[in-house]
Amino acid sequence: MISTSILVSGLSVNQTASSLDYARTIARLTECNPNIWTEFYTGTGKRSANKRLCHFLSKGSQGASAQYWDEVKSLLLYVPISVLIPQESVSDQKFTIIEAIRDGVSNRDEPRLNQRNAWNTYLEVAKRLLSCHDVDRDRLIEDSVMPILIQYISPSQELVVWTVSGSPLSILRDATQLCLESPTTFLERWTILSKFFVEEVQTSLPEQAKDFTKSQDMITAKASRWYGLQSAMSTFGLSERIRVLLTDRSASEIVAAIELLKARKGKPYGAANLISTAIRSMPNLLSTQQQLAHAVAQFVLFDVPDLLLSPSSPYLIELIPLLGNIMDVNNVCRKSLQSVLDSPPSLARSKALQHLAGSSFLGHVSQDEKLLATLISALKQEMDDKVKQGDLLSATVANPNTPARVSQALIAHIVANLSLEENNHSAGLQALQTVVKFNVTALKNYDSSMEGSPLLARLISLGDSPDAAVSQQAKTISDAFRADASIDSNQGKDAVLNILRHGPETISAQALSIPSLIDLARTTMQGCNEQHRSTLVAELIPDEARWRVAMQPFFTSAPNPSLALMNPLSNAISLIESTKPYEAEQFDKDGYSAAFRLFWYTSALIQTSDVFEYTTVKHQARVAKYLVLILQIANDHLSISSPHPLWQLQDSESEDGIVEIVSQTQRLTASWLTDMGPESSLRISLSELLEDAHGMSVRSYYSSRAYISTMTELAELHTAADLHVDTDKLSSTRKAGETFAAAAAVSAVQGPAPLTRTFNELLAQLTGDDLEKYSRSMLDLIILNNILDREDFEDSLP
Repeated sequence: MISTSILVSGLSVNQTASSLDYARTIARLTECNPNIWTEFYTGTGKRSANKRLCHFLSKGSQGASAQYWDEVKSLLLYVPISVLIPQESVSDQKFTIIEAIRDGVSNRDEPRLNQRNAWNTYLEVAKRLLSCHDVDRDRLIEDSVMPILIQYISPSQELVVWTVSGSPLSILRDATQLCLESPTTFLERWTILSKFFVEEVQTSLPEQAKDFTKSQDMITAKASRWYGLQSAMSTFGLSERIRVLLTDRSASEIVAAIELLKARKGKPYGAANLISTAIRSMPNLLSTQQQLAHAVAQFVLFDVPDLLLSPSSPYLIELIPLLGNIMDVNNVCRKSLQSVLDSPPSLARSKALQHLAGSSFLGHVSQDEKLLATLISALKQEMDDKVKQGDLLSATVANPNTPARVSQALIAHIVANLSLEENNHSAGLQALQTVVKFNVTALKNYDSSMEGSPLLARLISLGDSPDAAVSQQAKTISDAFRADASIDSNQGKDAVLNILRHGPETISAQALSIPSLIDLARTTMQGCNEQHRSTLVAELIPDEARWRVAMQPFFTSAPNPSLALMNPLSNAISLIESTKPYEAEQFDKDGYSAAFRLFWYTSALIQTSDVFEYTTVKHQARVAKYLVLILQIANDHLSISSPHPLWQLQDSESEDGIVEIVSQTQRLTASWLTDMGPESSLRISLSELLEDAHGMSVRSYYSSRAYISTMTELAELHTAADLHVDTDKLSSTRKAGETFAAAAAVSAVQGPAPLTRTFNELLAQLTGDDLEKYSRSMLDLIILNNILDREDFEDSLP
């Protein structure tokens, strides 16, 4: 009853949507009682168990998942062998059961994802049939297994039903192992296939033919399958007979390919690929075939150098490094590379250089400095052709064998081109994006080198470009490797700090804008660990030496005499001793001098970050001193024209920006006036300013003015006791004849009483003196003018 209803009837009907459950059910029934196919099976003739089972299997999975074939495999392992091979099949050696499975596998409605499981079932059933003593093993293998290999190696429409799609390698390995169980059949078929392959290579289309590329690509693809299968077979533990056949046939194929390449001058690149693929897939081939090894060595030494500009170039370049066991590869690589470099410029040479740049060749010539220098020069020339640039650069930087010197030289070449204002920056940035994509480490290594600063600086500069595309490209590249360029990372740290050490006062055409530098400094600060911030801030805030260099042009010649009418030092300007004639100040592309750039950068960074919290009091004092000094010069420039300006602008809008910067800095310095404790940074600044006011130099003049201005503001906020002022300073500096220091000291005297006494003494002295003979008269007049300029003194006069 079960056999009749489930097998006789069920095997013949459509099982769409239920085939998996049905296969699982009959597999379990068969496992429990195989006799349901024989003793209890009632069908005969067209309804026989074999025919009904074949009918069911030929339909495939009928829409089920790959698990269906796993259930079928379980089923067929338990079905009695008499059902799988009925008597008539034994007689004519036609195995309908395996044909039915093949029909099911190749059914056009069979899901592609089921292929692996389906073919696995096919081969498992074939194994079971081969174990039967009534089966002609050679015939079964030739008719039912060998076609799988033949169709894989040489696909044809005639054998399309034997195509293993999807991931065929595991199936092909199993099929090959089955074929090897019939050595005679395998040897005969393999020899035929090998000779046919050689014939295909020899008759491949010439370069002039329309389908030349298609023809050579077909050979290339077939070589990959052919030798890939042999590589897999080398793991099987082959018999000596099979092993000798494979090596002998491979040797014949390689020799035929060599002769063809020499005869046709390297044009049939499929033959070159055959050689490199064979030797790469079978590493021991040359060691077991001495004649072949000699032939290959002679070919490489005497023919390959002349063929490196042919279509076979990429495969010959791939071949040479594989021959280390039969020749001096380093020497061959050097000679071959030199041959390409010595050839005149051409499209073939460009392609050869590209292939060389992407191969292991470069690892074999890394010690030849002269050859590498020539290669670098050639690669740079090729890169200057924007059409060739992308492929060549990507091949070079993506190659793990490329010496660091080569990749760094190419990046330096890109950066150098980016530094030329007239260049197409988009092309250069595209080249850098190629480096980022294929080898961002090389870019980071370059960035952290001594040469790296121009790269990062240029990227930041181009990030401010009015060209949106260029700006976005630059920012994308910069972000790609600046992520770990903080003070806590070795990568990029030196390059970033080098920019911040010199960028604010740099006034070249490529100088970074101050807003960009401020952003870079703040970003670096944010990425720094708390414990390292003090060290970092010491680098971010300019030191005394940098301020002195930037201010030097303004301290070498006297200010505009018109300033005598605008400040309390009055005619003291005429007493200034200029050290040398004024040299024209230089400006950046926006019209700012180095001193003003340093002033803006420092002031804005302090206002927009917490850098001063990590700065020593002494460093703060130096910063404050130079900020108030430059404020004096900036205010002069905003009032009257100057022969040595802090800036040189083209429009009034730019000057509005200057006014805002100066105003913000004045507010910053004013905010420091509230703290005047004995150890305050501003007290140290004032002390240094008063000290710098000694002498008759331009620096003394501006130091005196800065001191007077600051003390005037302080007097409005603090009492004399709060300020801790040395009231004897006026007397000592006056006696010493220090004009600017004495004038500055006037502002430090608290209250009108001491000033009244000094004023009366000076007035009496000047009344009785012959001013032309009295050398101190001018000093006393200047002090009198400064006393009269004091509002509190003027108010005290009767």
